[in-house]
Amino acid sequence: PVAFGEVGSDGQRTIWAEIVIMLVLDDAAAQLAALQFLVARLQEPGTIQPLLEAADDQELEELTRDWLAG
Repeated sequence: PVAFGEVGSDGQRTIWAEIVIMLVLDDAAAQLAALQFLVARLQEPGTIQPLLEAADDQELEELTRDWLAG
Protein backbone atom coordinates (compact mmCIF):
# COMPACT_ATOMS: atom_id res chain seq x y z
CA PRO A 1 0.00 0.00 0.00
CA VAL A 2 0.97 3.62 -0.64
CA ALA A 3 0.16 6.37 1.86
CA PHE A 4 -1.78 9.42 0.68
CA GLY A 5 -3.09 12.36 2.67
CA GLU A 6 -6.88 12.30 2.74
CA VAL A 7 -8.39 15.01 0.55
CA GLY A 8 -9.84 17.79 2.68
CA SER A 9 -8.08 16.71 5.89
CA ASP A 10 -5.08 19.08 5.64
CA GLY A 11 -2.83 16.02 5.59
CA GLN A 12 -3.87 14.97 9.09
CA ARG A 13 -5.46 11.70 7.97
CA THR A 14 -3.74 9.03 5.92
CA ILE A 15 -5.39 6.79 3.34
CA TRP A 16 -3.54 3.61 2.35
CA ALA A 17 -4.12 2.94 -1.36
CA GLU A 18 -3.63 -0.58 -2.65
CA ILE A 19 -4.51 0.26 -6.21
CA VAL A 20 -3.98 3.43 -8.24
CA ILE A 21 -5.69 3.93 -11.58
CA MET A 22 -4.35 6.52 -13.98
CA LEU A 23 -6.71 7.68 -16.70
CA VAL A 24 -5.11 8.10 -20.10
CA LEU A 25 -7.68 9.52 -22.47
CA ASP A 26 -7.30 11.11 -25.88
CA ASP A 27 -10.66 12.91 -25.56
CA ALA A 28 -11.28 15.16 -22.56
CA ALA A 29 -15.03 14.75 -23.05
CA ALA A 30 -14.65 11.02 -22.32
CA GLN A 31 -13.44 11.66 -18.77
CA LEU A 32 -16.85 11.61 -17.09
CA ALA A 33 -17.92 8.38 -18.78
CA ALA A 34 -14.58 6.75 -17.93
CA LEU A 35 -14.87 7.76 -14.27
CA GLN A 36 -18.46 6.52 -14.06
CA PHE A 37 -17.42 3.19 -15.57
CA LEU A 38 -14.51 2.82 -13.14
CA VAL A 39 -16.58 3.69 -10.09
CA ALA A 40 -19.23 1.15 -11.09
CA ARG A 41 -16.62 -1.58 -11.68
CA LEU A 42 -14.75 -0.81 -8.45
CA GLN A 43 -17.97 -1.24 -6.46
CA GLU A 44 -18.52 -4.78 -7.73
CA PRO A 45 -17.64 -7.33 -5.02
CA GLY A 46 -14.60 -9.48 -5.64
CA THR A 47 -13.27 -7.70 -8.72
CA ILE A 48 -10.19 -6.05 -7.23
CA GLN A 49 -8.76 -8.87 -5.11
CA PRO A 50 -7.52 -10.94 -8.09
CA LEU A 51 -5.66 -7.86 -9.36
CA LEU A 52 -3.98 -7.42 -5.98
CA GLU A 53 -2.99 -11.09 -5.93
CA ALA A 54 -1.50 -11.23 -9.45
CA ALA A 55 1.72 -13.25 -9.47
CA ASP A 56 3.57 -11.04 -11.93
CA ASP A 57 3.24 -8.09 -14.31
CA GLN A 58 1.98 -10.25 -17.17
CA GLU A 59 -0.81 -11.75 -15.09
CA LEU A 60 -1.73 -8.29 -13.76
CA GLU A 61 -1.96 -6.94 -17.31
CA GLU A 62 -4.16 -9.84 -18.44
CA LEU A 63 -6.44 -9.55 -15.42
CA THR A 64 -6.69 -5.79 -15.85
CA ARG A 65 -7.57 -6.06 -19.53
CA ASP A 66 -10.29 -8.61 -18.72
CA TRP A 67 -11.55 -6.46 -15.83
CA LEU A 68 -11.74 -3.33 -17.99
CA ALA A 69 -13.46 -5.21 -20.82
CA GLY A 70 -16.30 -5.87 -18.42
